[in-house]
Amino acid sequence: MTVKRAALWFGSSLSMIALTACSAPTINSFSMTAGPSVINIQPGGQAQLTVSAATTGSKAVTAAIVLYYLPTGVTASPASPTVTTGSSTVITLTASPNAPTGVTSNVQVAGIGYLAERDVYLSVGVVGSQ
Repeated sequence: MTVKRAALWFGSSLSMIALTACSAPTINSFSMTAGPSVINIQPGGQAQLTVSAATTGSKAVTAAIVLYYLPTGVTASPASPTVTTGSSTVITLTASPNAPTGVTSNVQVAGIGYLAERDVYLSVGVVGSQ
């Protein structure tokens, strides 16, 4: 913190004031990766997705993970995963036995932290016979 003094004239009187300069606050943000980038699941099968985060600020950030555009019949577990910078979380994708095959989706993996959102896209498909 820097303190500077200034003199100001108001009419016929002189006033002294102190000005304090503060540095801008550090915004804690993060980067995120997810993989593998291509996931194929057979009906009734499972696959694992790993989401990792790294801090780009001075403090750890915890982000909520949301998966958008999963193929029909594919669910994610846990239902409300999170990841903290400096670590990874594993999400299990499960295709129902009746999931339609031949369907591939461009899935958005969104990491939603305080003041920031990071997105990673990957391909998730249901392949094979039912």
